[in-house]
Amino acid sequence: MDIDSIIVSQLTAGLAGNLLALNGVFMLFWPGAWYQTGSGVTATGPLKVTFIIDIALAYLMSGTGLVVGAVQLSRRVALLASVWPVTHAVFHAVLWATCGAPTGAALPTEAFTVLGLATAGGLAAPNLPRPILTPTTH
Repeated sequence: MDIDSIIVSQLTAGLAGNLLALNGVFMLFWPGAWYQTGSGVTATGPLKVTFIIDIALAYLMSGTGLVVGAVQLSRRVALLASVWPVTHAVFHAVLWATCGAPTGAALPTEAFTVLGLATAGGLAAPNLPRPILTPTTH
C-alpha cells in the first residue's frame, strides 16, 4: 500500500468520523432542534428524545472511533467504528429500495449524512494500515 492511498484513507476516515461525531453531539445536546431541522425527520412520527439520544450515542462513538482509527492509523479500530454507520446506511438503502427514496430536501440530507458519511468511513477503514507486530523481548 503506497503512502498516498494511506493518507487519503486517513483523511477520509478522519473527516467522516468528525462529521458523524458532530452530528451525534448535536443530537445528544439538542434533540428537539435536531428533530425540527433534520429534513424529513418530523415525517417519521412524534419527537422521541430517548430514541434520538440512543442514535446520538451511536453516531458519537462511531465517529470518535473513526477519528481515533485515522489518527492512530489503526485499521482494526476504524473497521470496528464503521460497523454501525455502514449497517445503518444499508438499512436506509433497503428502505429506499422498498418504500421509496425521501423527497424534497430530505433526499440530499439523508443521502449525505446517512449514506455518504457511512460509505466514506466504511471504504476508508480497510485501507488504513495493519499494525506492525514486533516480537517483544523480556
